[in-house]
Amino acid sequence: MDESSSRSPRSIITSLVVAVLLTISAIDLFVLKSTLSVFHGIFFLLNIALILFSEFFPSDIFEKSTGFLYSNIGKGIYCILLGMLLLGWNTLNTVIGVMTIVAGVVIIVLGFTALSIYPN
Repeated sequence: MDESSSRSPRSIITSLVVAVLLTISAIDLFVLKSTLSVFHGIFFLLNIALILFSEFFPSDIFEKSTGFLYSNIGKGIYCILLGMLLLGWNTLNTVIGVMTIVAGVVIIVLGFTALSIYPN
């Protein structure tokens, strides 16, 4: 997939924002100390690594297996799904989940702007 918008500063910033939100959520889930919350914390840490790895270390093998992270629609839907998994844990995680859903929608909407369709 040869998409020029996947390495744009806007894409890097949104990936970093989602990674920070999920890191805060993972730390909060570890503080809850139940087996299920620790499992979800580890799950979110792995997803953070996946998002950041796809943003900063693109490779052909990785792109073939997780190509959806290289498109704005795929990355946005992925963020929306991760945000939905955070809803209902506690107040902090619900707020972070809503913010992650909003970030996913922003990624999708900004993917259709004229700037991303016609880069400099």
